[in-house]
Amino acid sequence: MTRATVGWLFDGLPPSGARRGGDPSEYVFRHDIESFVREVVQNANDQALGWPMVRFELIELAGESLNRFLEAVCWQSLLPHLLAAAETRGGRSVKQALRDLEQRQRFMVLKVEDRNTIGLTGEETEGESHFRALCKDTLYSHKIAATAGGSYGLGKSVLWSFSAFSTVLFNSILSQDPEGRCSPRLIGRAELPSHGLPAKVGRVRWFTGSGWFGRATKLRDGAERAESIWEKEASERAKSLLLDRPDRSGTTILILGFRDPADEADDSVASLTPRIREAALKYFWPSMLMDTRRLKLFLVCDGKENSLSIDPADHLFAFTECYRNRRRPSDSFEKPGDIAVKTIPIELPAAIGQQRSISGEVDLVVRLAEHGPADPYLGRVALFRGPGMVVRYWDRSGLTAAMQPFHAILICGQARNPRLPSESDLAIERFLRAAEPPGHDDWISTPALKQEFRRGYAKSIERLKDQVSEQLRKLLSTRPRVGTEGPDKLKKRFPIGIRGGSEKEPSPFFFSRLEARFDGERWRFQGEIRPASLNIPWHAELRLQELGEDDKPVESVPIESLDTNGAPVICQIKEGCAHITASRNASRLRFSGSSAAWGNTSGILGELEITVAGWLIEESAT
Repeated sequence: MTRATVGWLFDGLPPSGARRGGDPSEYVFRHDIESFVREVVQNANDQALGWPMVRFELIELAGESLNRFLEAVCWQSLLPHLLAAAETRGGRSVKQALRDLEQRQRFMVLKVEDRNTIGLTGEETEGESHFRALCKDTLYSHKIAATAGGSYGLGKSVLWSFSAFSTVLFNSILSQDPEGRCSPRLIGRAELPSHGLPAKVGRVRWFTGSGWFGRATKLRDGAERAESIWEKEASERAKSLLLDRPDRSGTTILILGFRDPADEADDSVASLTPRIREAALKYFWPSMLMDTRRLKLFLVCDGKENSLSIDPADHLFAFTECYRNRRRPSDSFEKPGDIAVKTIPIELPAAIGQQRSISGEVDLVVRLAEHGPADPYLGRVALFRGPGMVVRYWDRSGLTAAMQPFHAILICGQARNPRLPSESDLAIERFLRAAEPPGHDDWISTPALKQEFRRGYAKSIERLKDQVSEQLRKLLSTRPRVGTEGPDKLKKRFPIGIRGGSEKEPSPFFFSRLEARFDGERWRFQGEIRPASLNIPWHAELRLQELGEDDKPVESVPIESLDTNGAPVICQIKEGCAHITASRNASRLRFSGSSAAWGNTSGILGELEITVAGWLIEESAT
């Protein structure tokens, strides 16, 4: 490639000769559409200038449109590297993609466009910049804002993971152009395994696997590298590469050969489009509602641009209602739709270099729900902070057996008051950002917390989660009043009594994880039995009983089925009681079961007790 040529240039191996089989950061994330959408949208959200917009468009190329695209992307310059990488151990997906392209003569590209964002600012190789972080560096992040979504520099790897050819193109309108340059800025990057190409007779030239699409530029030492294409030429090339965009700051990304690398489902426009929509709404509805962000999401379907929103029929609507009404709790907390708000104190250790610990608050907003077995979010708490991305839908549905159905959100850090956050909110924001692992899907103890805070950070996270659980218990585990008519609908799940062994002597068994819930028709229960002594056969009996208001048994509840999950035991149900006989190899038994159906739920007084009685079986000597 001569100085004036635009095409692909790959880096040679370093002097050490070290090779790689792929990008190690790919193994940090789950390879699914949700992870992809989370990372792409959050990256745009982090770079927002005012109210950001993100637009997704899947395009299937075939025939003449495919030929024009391949010519524009200098496919003949890239293809030898793809073929060589396909023969390496780390290039199996590339090999399959090339085979599919040859057979089908078509492939998919995904165009992701953001607007009102900073764009790929920065010099080609100097300084900290958005350009270098996305288009040049690996495992490096320059994000320093406390409200930024990522701090590991790993999230961008999903772009290449979802490309069948591990190749991505970028076109950007910069919010601030470098001196002597004018937007747009166009560049491409391939992340292949290390591979070799024939050089002179009998010799092979090896490449690291990283390659760039751009204008070849000679360096002082005689080496070449591909640099960004700018201004009019970039604009003209962008059109033929499907990267054209409005003249507003932001970046357009094109992923070549887009597919879901881990899903066996059909990678078609019709299959992938609704999954992208669902993931975007699932994780970014807080950003869409925040006054300071008002993220707008669009999805192009059949050439028509559709704005994404959550309607009242969507399961996510309950969470948006929690957020909208977080400052207007209901007068009562009794019926579906009622909302309660609890402020939870949080204590954090001092940051490294500081002496004072941090005291602050987070807000738990809970909304009562109808029983809906088809609702995948029932009993979940949506956790989020300043960027407005749901970190996790924390399942608290089995917290106690007496819990009413609900949806809840936990608003933390700068998300509590995005316009005027307090100092403690900003401190909590920084803490929780450091508490997120590379996948940004929980708040846990991380190396980043150890580097930034004094000891005690793990206990702070544990206490926060314990307090959330405790508030949910207090709000939702109320015992129903017993009257002449009984409850209108049995929507509560009731605590279980536990009996095992004698009060005078230690029990030969340990009983744990005993839980039950009423689903409107029958009781569902589960638990675990573990004998105190190993290698001894044993027997256990399980019975269910309804308790009255004085906690005394009122009526037996017959067991209809019991699943012992493949344990080496024999299980029989006789007259509503489950009898379990276990061999000496059954050191632990996890069981789940259900009662017979109730014909009339209005007569249920409220509490269920599961009685577990067990004894060891003495074997006769031989």
